Order: sequence, then structure tokens, then C-alpha cells
Amino acid sequence: MEEKERITNIIEDYKNKSNGEIAEVLTLLKKNFDDTKKLVVDLTYRLDSIEGKFNTLNKELKKRITNG
Repeated sequence: MEEKERITNIIEDYKNKSNGEIAEVLTLLKKNFDDTKKLVVDLTYRLDSIEGKFNTLNKELKKRITNG
């Protein structure tokens, strides 16, 4: 059985799985959660930075167009 299928099987049939199997999947889920959370936070900072640069340049261009 492929690893992904094995993990899915443990999650779906957890009532019939050993403590070790459940603990293994919990560890994998925790790591996946932490990695995803870090990625979301990093992307949020990046998005904020891009938005700030966009707003600065957009304001400048509008000012130049308005003033001639």
C-alpha cells in the first residue's frame, strides 16, 4: 500500500488502528499543519509588502497624471 493510502486508511479507520499508527499520523498532521501555517504567514507578509509597493507607485502615477 502506498504511504498516502496507508495514512488515509489510518485516518478513516482510526477506531481499528493501533496507538502507534495513530501517533504516527498525528505527528505527520502536526508537521503538515505547522508547515502550512508558516507558509500562510510568510505569504501574508509578502502580500502586504507587494500591496504597499503597488499603492506607493499607484499614488505616484495618479499624482503625475493629474498634475500633467
